[in-house]
Amino acid sequence: MQDPGGSVVFNRLWASVHNRVVSAQVEAARRRAGSIGEQPPVGGLGTKLTGELIRLDRMAAVWPDTVVIVFHGDAAPELRYPGDVVVPPMFPGRTPTYVLPVATGTVTVDVEITNAATYDGYRIEQVVIRVSLHLSPADRYGVVAALAAQFHTNRTNMEEFLLRQVKVEVANEVEAAIRLNRLADLRHTGLQAVLADRWLPRTFAGGALVRESFEVRSIIWPDVDIEQAELPRAAGSGLHLTLDARLHRVWQRHAESDLLGIAGAQAGGGSTVIAVPAFEPLQYEIERLREEYARLYGDQSLALLTITADDYQELVRKWFELVDTYPGRLIRIDSNGEEKPLRINIGQPTPPEGGRPADPGGNVGTESARLALLQLLPHPQVDFVGITRT
Repeated sequence: MQDPGGSVVFNRLWASVHNRVVSAQVEAARRRAGSIGEQPPVGGLGTKLTGELIRLDRMAAVWPDTVVIVFHGDAAPELRYPGDVVVPPMFPGRTPTYVLPVATGTVTVDVEITNAATYDGYRIEQVVIRVSLHLSPADRYGVVAALAAQFHTNRTNMEEFLLRQVKVEVANEVEAAIRLNRLADLRHTGLQAVLADRWLPRTFAGGALVRESFEVRSIIWPDVDIEQAELPRAAGSGLHLTLDARLHRVWQRHAESDLLGIAGAQAGGGSTVIAVPAFEPLQYEIERLREEYARLYGDQSLALLTITADDYQELVRKWFELVDTYPGRLIRIDSNGEEKPLRINIGQPTPPEGGRPADPGGNVGTESARLALLQLLPHPQVDFVGITRT
């Protein structure tokens, strides 16, 4: 039988010797400034988020602005921090250990966006955005450990995943900013200033990466004279429309386009507001305006009609297309001056033998839509005239 006491003494002696050897090796590693892989440039891994996945066959120190993910067999990945020394297993041939360095300092990503369309239909051939960012340090880089566990079986794809998320999210926001602005505004204000206002997110990939700064590196504008890209001519210069003061104040708070006229009506169990802006407002502005007018009228189903037009005939034609189920019924619009009734000629089906045609105005849109149109126009009366079709 072995002496239990002797075994304990031997184990303690071996542990002591082993610790002294390891401590000496650690100090030597630190003095030699050994690192996992080649020494990275000052500030971490430069433009790379991760280094190469390498097999650990010697002790190595973790460099500043870097954390290291240690993969050992099927065990959960572990993190090592700057200043730590990672020690290979005693018998590396049995279960090899791999390490993946991850930059915690600033890294840069260039994102290219091509053929983005402006609000007024111009195409910007190319935009290159450079984003500077770093890993979120929350919970001592807990996001790195979570990602390492997620990509445990495919370790080299972590960087690809993160940078792809950055590129997708940046491209989406830049395209949206361009799509909701006119070319003249973008060139006058500058894309950098437009994006800085509110577009680029502060974090990416679900909060894993934090944006430090960004820069518009290059942009290829459309080959068009800037004067040609100026805001289009204001519509409706010859129109004289009602401008309801209460509705106008709401419009001014939520839309940039000037108004030529606005009127509303509540009748027949419904509500309608008709606005004639100088330029078509953006979609999110329209949605916000409809919410405000619905609150003002106490009717959540309120209809907001926005129409741009140069004359009364165009205005009525567009109104008809918005409110009628069969806009093809509209035949002609007769306007003989603002002081006289406006006549809307509508195609009517042949009435039954001995019968009379129904009131043509009674089935065009809703009662509130018809009343709002009458209140908007300067004409003293709006007549809907049915013309029988055989």
